[in-house]
Formats: sequence, structure tokens, C-alpha cells
Amino acid sequence: MALSAVAAYSDDWRTQYAKSRYLEFLSIDELRKRYVDLLDNVLAFHPDGRPHLQGMSADTGWTRRVADLWAEADLRRHGRHWLKDVEQSVLDRPYANVKRAIEVWGDRPFTPERDIIKYGRRDHMADLLERGRLRLTPALSYDDPSLNAAIRDAELEFSIFFPPGTKLRVELEPGSKVFHDIPGIQGLLKHSNRCEDYYVFCASAIFDPRAFDEFGYDACLLIHNCEKLIELIKVQPVPARSISAGSTVYLDPYMPHRKTDSIQLMKHFRYEYQREWRIFWTDPLPPPPLQPFFIELGRISSFCELITL
Repeated sequence: MALSAVAAYSDDWRTQYAKSRYLEFLSIDELRKRYVDLLDNVLAFHPDGRPHLQGMSADTGWTRRVADLWAEADLRRHGRHWLKDVEQSVLDRPYANVKRAIEVWGDRPFTPERDIIKYGRRDHMADLLERGRLRLTPALSYDDPSLNAAIRDAELEFSIFFPPGTKLRVELEPGSKVFHDIPGIQGLLKHSNRCEDYYVFCASAIFDPRAFDEFGYDACLLIHNCEKLIELIKVQPVPARSISAGSTVYLDPYMPHRKTDSIQLMKHFRYEYQREWRIFWTDPLPPPPLQPFFIELGRISSFCELITL
């Protein structure tokens, strides 16, 4: 892998980064994990299933993050051997099903913003195709240590971090516009957004051959019309007052740059490669704790197709 892939246009970025080291307070293990998360978002595969990191050569938002991390590694004198070791650990992962996934996908057309993919077990995906049997999952259930790393997430909370020295002001009375500075903040400042439990149906806005290995599944359902799916779902009785749908927004907790009003659509950037698209139901009836809820839409094969390994 060419560590020099973005060096030609990252020198200025590195200089800028040195003026504001937002990664300075991460431990070496946290810095390594961050690099792995970044590499996951540029990891891709050759037709024969071999992984590569050629996406690092593209001028993307992740390139900027990579350049900053390289700068931090240089300042800590870790050197290129440390970087290459992390990269190789990502390339050496076993992806037993990638080649087969590429083969079974073939040259199928995929229309962005219209087509979505639901990954899952073959029997569940066949049930979804033939009966429209769809599971509404409580978001809280994803925060489960027994789930693999690609699926597990704290869906009810998203936190961002501000470096030491960040000035914090509080409004003395709501609406007064009279603020008081809080001095002496030490260490990273953590700000968390939280929400109540809700129901969610997760899919993906892209086909990624690694998803079968990442999720531990052997099938997926290619849904050619997400709007039609939503229309069918909306008429079903569901124990919640509100329904919404959309693409997930991926945020960097140490350098947030995008906003969304809905925490239900916020996720850590480590999951960005999944390009999640979801339907979610808020204001559940009865209120939490929630249990999985199933609806049946009827046969949906007119706009869906089952793909199995």
C-alpha cells in the first residue's frame, strides 16, 4: 500500500493540523482504532476478492482525516512502520465470502436513492420476499455485547468530544440570553445526545461484498423501489406514533462537521462504509421497554429479488 498516495496534497493539511492537534489526547490504542475505522471506509476489493486500499488515493473527506492521523503519528514519532502495520492488519482480515458475493451479484443494475439492500439470513430474506414479513427491531437491542462489531452500536446515544481549553458557556435562565463562562475545564469535554428507544428497520444504500462476512449473513434482498416499500409499510398497524426514513449521517466525534436534527440518523463514522438506510418509528405505544414487532406486507417479489451465496 502506498503511504505516499496522498502525500502530494496532504502537506498543507499536515501543517494546518499541527496548529490544532485534535487527536493529541487519544491513547495509542485509540489512535490505532481510529486509523482502522478510517481504513474500513476506503477498503475495497478486486474482482478476484483480494482487498485493497486504493481509495486512500482519492481526495475525499476520509483523505483529510487520514492526513491528520499521519501528522499525529509523525508528531508522536511512530513512523511509517506503525502506519503500515495497521494497514496490513486490515488487509490480512479473512473475507471468505467476498469473491462469491462478487460472483453472485454479477452485473446487476443498481439505482442510487431508489434501490436498497437488506442483508440477512437466507430463511429470513426468503420470508421477507414471499410474505413481506418484516421485523421492527428495538434500537436498544443493538447495544448488545454478543453482537459482532459491524452490527453492535449504542443507537440511543451519540457523543462528540471537544479538546481541553474549549470554552463552555451556559445560559443562566432559559431564554434570558445571559451567559456565564465555565472556567478551568480539564481534559476532553464530552457532549452526548440521547433519545428514547424506538423501532428500526435497517438496510443499505449500496452493495458491498464484504457485508456477508461482516454481518455473518448468507443472503440479501435487493429492493428496487424503497418508496414503494415505505408506502406498503405506512398502512400497517404499528405500535408507534411517527414513522420516518432516510440515509444515516456519519459523524466524526472529534471533528463533527455535519448536523442532523434526528439522533436516530446519527452514527459514528466507523460505520460509514455500510451506507445505512433506515426506516424508524418513534413515540412507541406502549412506551419502552420495547419488544420486536413483526408486520406482513404480502408478497413483494414484484420489486425485489433474493440473492444468496
